[in-house]
Amino acid sequence: MAAFSSMATAIWGQPSTERSLLIKLDFTLLSYFSVIWFLFGINRASYNTAYISGMREEVGFQGKDFNYMHTIFTVVYAVFQVPSTVMLTIVRPRYLFVAANTLWSVLTLVTFRVDHVWQVFVLNGFEGAFMAISYVGAHFIYGSWYTQSELGTRAAVFCAFGSLGNMAGGWIQAGLLRSLSGSSSLPAWRIMFIVVSVMTIPVAIFGWFFIPDLPHHRSARFLSKDEKTCAIERLGRARKQTWDVTVFRRVLLSWQFWLLPTIFMPKQLSHRSLRAITTGFMNSFDFAFVSWWPLVFYPVTDAPEFTRGYIASLVTGALTIPFVALIAILENRGRKRGTIGRIV
Repeated sequence: MAAFSSMATAIWGQPSTERSLLIKLDFTLLSYFSVIWFLFGINRASYNTAYISGMREEVGFQGKDFNYMHTIFTVVYAVFQVPSTVMLTIVRPRYLFVAANTLWSVLTLVTFRVDHVWQVFVLNGFEGAFMAISYVGAHFIYGSWYTQSELGTRAAVFCAFGSLGNMAGGWIQAGLLRSLSGSSSLPAWRIMFIVVSVMTIPVAIFGWFFIPDLPHHRSARFLSKDEKTCAIERLGRARKQTWDVTVFRRVLLSWQFWLLPTIFMPKQLSHRSLRAITTGFMNSFDFAFVSWWPLVFYPVTDAPEFTRGYIASLVTGALTIPFVALIAILENRGRKRGTIGRIV
């Protein structure tokens, strides 16, 4: 018990209303989005596993069709990044996330019935639209509840779950395929999509009860009155929450809007084989390149050797270094001038 108490103090600080708030957020907000991002990875890995486990022959994939499938998903995902995050500033997050999670689960379920490549393309496009809110939406919500010093650890946990989903997804599905092979009239790869879909439903239900919306909504059922007040006061007041014609000037003329997407794009490309609008644009700008990057540098026809891709990734990785320094300088200057951050 003493060891647990010491660990809790190290993670959440001394007993207080703020500590109680953080513990509840980590076990609800952080858990929900981390699991959703894990399932995102599982979902995308399922197409890779299915492709080499019978879907290619049954559905009729040819040439670079597999790359085109991922490109369609990526393009639609990118296009819906900004609209979905903008909606988070207008509609309660709980409604948006639960609806998106449920619809994406239904689309995954429908995939088990596909018989033609064009059907896979269409379903991937719609999945991209409903999955677009997952990454940027999670970070927007995190930034609304956690302070800057708390965000790093939570963002790392979140991203780790996504990587785990991509990495472990193939192993889990390979085992699932082995256990299902020959045990049903349906091919194992089709049953796999049913299982992946069913996995998402309980998480969506959990989200309905435990997504706390935004602090100023004061709608989190699991937080006490004092904790709700603490959540608002400790982050300070946002500088601007209303939408008007000046939003375009304020966003488009900010250095964050241009530099953060610029560095995010080469960083992502180097290993790919912020607030709501900027975060959405960061991912959209990234996917504007990622949508064609695999077709040029990582086509499935080059597997398993992607020499061009490895060289290109090394170059884009090196390009991030000078931008990191510039962003650090601009952020420090903005904080000193009081133009960045919330109002205490």
